[in-house]
Parts: sequence; structure tokens; C-alpha cells
Amino acid sequence: MPEAVRQTRPPMRVETILLPPGPATAAQEVHEQLRLFFDHAPIGISWVEWAQDGAREVHYLNHRFCEIIGLTPAEAADYTNVRNITHPDDLARQDEMAAALHRGEGTGFALDKRYRHRDGSLVWGSLTVVVLRDAAGHVTHQFSLLEDITARKQAEAELHDVLRRREELERIVNRSPSVVVLWKAEPGWPVEFVSASIRQFGYTSEDFTSRRLTFLDITHPDDRERVKAEMAVHAAGGHAEYNQEYRLLCADGSARWVDDHTVVRFSAGNSVTHHEGLITDITVRKEAEQRERERQERDLRLAGEVQHHLRPHVFPDIGTVEIAALAQPSAHIGGDYYDVLPVAARRWGFVIADVAGKGPAAALMMAACRATLRQCATDEPSAAAVVRRVNRALHSDMPRGMFISLFYGILDLDTNRLRYVRAGHEPALLLRAGAKKEEYLHAGGLALGLDPGPIFDAELAEGEVTLSPGDLLALYTDGITEAASAADEEFGSDRLAAVLRRDAGRPLAEITEAVDRDLREFAVLATRGDDRTLLLVRPR
Repeated sequence: MPEAVRQTRPPMRVETILLPPGPATAAQEVHEQLRLFFDHAPIGISWVEWAQDGAREVHYLNHRFCEIIGLTPAEAADYTNVRNITHPDDLARQDEMAAALHRGEGTGFALDKRYRHRDGSLVWGSLTVVVLRDAAGHVTHQFSLLEDITARKQAEAELHDVLRRREELERIVNRSPSVVVLWKAEPGWPVEFVSASIRQFGYTSEDFTSRRLTFLDITHPDDRERVKAEMAVHAAGGHAEYNQEYRLLCADGSARWVDDHTVVRFSAGNSVTHHEGLITDITVRKEAEQRERERQERDLRLAGEVQHHLRPHVFPDIGTVEIAALAQPSAHIGGDYYDVLPVAARRWGFVIADVAGKGPAAALMMAACRATLRQCATDEPSAAAVVRRVNRALHSDMPRGMFISLFYGILDLDTNRLRYVRAGHEPALLLRAGAKKEEYLHAGGLALGLDPGPIFDAELAEGEVTLSPGDLLALYTDGITEAASAADEEFGSDRLAAVLRRDAGRPLAEITEAVDRDLREFAVLATRGDDRTLLLVRPR
């Protein structure tokens, strides 16, 4: 509304214009009762007599009529005054309706019009006019009702402004390259709103609001379980806002990468009611990132292939011993190393190592450690003696700040006796067949490369343990035990032991799969920053 409108003001004190007094008759008593009623009516009331020459005589004006238009009774009795305070934009319509009445058309009219109040504010009034005619059809009397509708008009104007802004916002949203979506926190993700920009993926808003489709339906099958798992983690953590990247299936069957920025709505009771999603196509960015990764990692991939061939993939058939491994480098090339190597007749060495650091330098030191260990292990029955020689050989070539943690054990197949050393590495985990409590092989010393010889040799202790058929020996790197959840909780050796104990009777390949599955579910949102390696050994 362009002009200021009146809110509230003290009521005017006006005198009611009455009909001339007459004899006290029953009709006059009725008139007096009506006058009292009209005087206290919540709307303005006026009664005007018209002469054939157009002259007007006001017989009655109540308090409320004068109060609404802001004139005294004497002022309001003058038609010119009322006309002068009528808004110019409303005069033509009022004159047209009044002229129609005096031409004999109809018995009245209704009009919303504006008055300029004496205090300068603009007053909206709803005017209803009813006329009486004589036998010739001339207007003789005019009865008018006036209601102050200023507050209603102001509310309508405010509502109109809100709707206009909403329509403008909807136009902006629908023109945006990003898709705005609102869905309820219920099974199936029912969509309540989706912007028209969903057309870029080949769909219409009605495809989702009619529930013919859900966003889960158009999420790429390879990403669905991950997306649901991530949402479950965010919900469990009470996260009010988060981002996901996944692929959407377009109506034509193609796939597009999107970034989904989700804001969670909560009820007054702090329960989740809705999710607001802002979905942006990031396919071009993902493709550019992929090309850049391919360019940067081409050489690393080749190095990783070389390193891959250095790890055993088919273990030797020892006969009385089962062997299986899980190896997951955090990049194309890693610093973890595991091996099974012949030491002498009926003796086999089992080793797992972790180079501190990542990238090409760690991979080169891992390769050097492997070659040196294989050379030193032949025909040497003492695990400690082998590791001491390996440390002396590697120390001078070890880059500053780098070291290698290592577990090395020699198993005598005739006695099932395992002699082992632990050079700064995680203690091996031993689950005895039928036992409820796991054991840890703690005998240890310094990591390789920290000392050239004397201190390393003195600190390194050799342990010994005898294995029985069905016992499960697990060698692992800290990439497994230090895998973190979204709540920054580590997987830990106790959780690893629980997984191994749960599946201890299954084939070793299935046990490694179970560990891998549990690790992925535990660390679903965490970035894997370290290699994960597990070597399982079980006498038959």
C-alpha cells in the first residue's frame, strides 16, 4: 500500500444528528430505540433524504460514521466535504455507481474506497448504499453503511507482498542451476517439493511430488548403500548440515555427479522432520579432477604395479599351515609389507612391516627391506639374528625421520614352535582354539633405522610360543587398529580380536573378508590415511 494507513486513535466525540422531534407516539418510541442501537453500532450509519433537484438533507449520522472518515457531524453533513476527502482514484467509480442509481438502475451498490483522514492517514472503508424510490422511480432516501477495513486492507497488502516475494523466490529457485528439494524424514524419502531445475536431469517436479519416483530411485546403484550409510552416520551424530557426493541417474540412462548439501529440519521435540537438499551438478569438476589425478598418478600407478608384484599373492603350499592376507594401500604405492619365505627345510618365516611415511620414498624402503630380509633369512634359525642384520644394512640408507616397524617369526613345522621378534611393531594377536581370551606376543625392541646397531641389538628380545592346530595368529599394521570412525573412535585391537573370534572357525579367506567389511562399515566417513595389512596364519 503506497500511502500510510491509520492504525488506532481515540474515538471522536460527536453529536448525533437526529430527526426533528415530534409527538410522543409509539412510532417515536421505536425510533428512539433504533437511535440508541445505531448510536452504539460498530459500523458507520447515515440516512440522507434526496430532493428531486439533487439537494441532500442528512437526517442521521452515528458516531462511528464520523469517526471513520475523520469529520465532525456538521462537516460530514456536507456532501462536498465527504467528496473532498475521498481518494481521487476512487471518485470516478463512486460517481458512476451513484449515477446509475439515479438513472433508476438497481437499488444500491457496494464499494471499497479510501478517505483522507484529518490526521493525514489513509482510511479504507467498505461502503454499502441502499436507496428508496417514490412512485415515479426517483430516489428519495439513501441509507449508507460504512465499515473501517483499513486493517484488513493492510493485511491483504502485506500478504500480497509476501506472495509476490515468494513467487520471485520461486522464480529464482527454478532458474537456478542447482536443484532444491524438500523431503520428509520417512522411509522411502517422500518428496514434498522439488524445483523445476530438476529438468536438467530429464525429470519433472511432478515425477517426485506425485511419488512416482524418489531420489533413492535415481541414485546410482553403486552409490545407494554408501549414501544410506553416510546418512545414517550423520543422523546418529545429530548433524544439522552435511555434504555428500554421489551419482544421479538421468532419465536418458546417463549418470551425473552431484554435490548434495543437506540441511536437517528438527521439530520442537528435536526429532528430525525433513531434509532440505541443494543438489548441484559437479560432473565437469569431477571429470577434470579425474583427468588431473590420472596425469599425476600415471607414474605412481606403474610403481604400484611393480610393488604389487613384490607381495605374495599365491602363498606356498606348506601343507600343515593355512595362510591368508588382506592388503589395502592408502595410495597406489604404500609402505606396508608382508611376506612368507622359506628359511630352511621345514622352517618358514612370516613377516609384516610398516614403513613410517608414504609415497615413493616409503615404497623404496619397503622394497629394500624385503630384499635385505630375504637375503638375511636364508638358513638362519634365529629371528633376532636376522632382524639385527637387516637393521645394520638399512640404517645408513634410511632417510632422516623414517623408520620401519617389523614383526618377524620363524615357524618350525615339526614342533609348531614360533620364534619371533617385534621391532617397534604392533604385537601379534594369538587366538587359541577354544579359548575365550586372546593373547598378545609382546617381546620386542626398537624399530629398524633408529639406531645403527648397539642399542638396537641390546633392546631386541626374541620370544617363543608353541602353536596348536586351530590356533589363529594375526599379524597386522596400525592402519587397521587406528582406522577411525566419524566420531573419531579407533577400531582398536580389541575390536579386531572380537571380529577374529567371531569368525575363527571359518576359512581364512572369509575371515579377511569379514575384517575388511567391518572396517569399511566402522570407518564409513573417514578418509583412509594409512595402509591396512593383515596376515593370518593357522596350523591345521
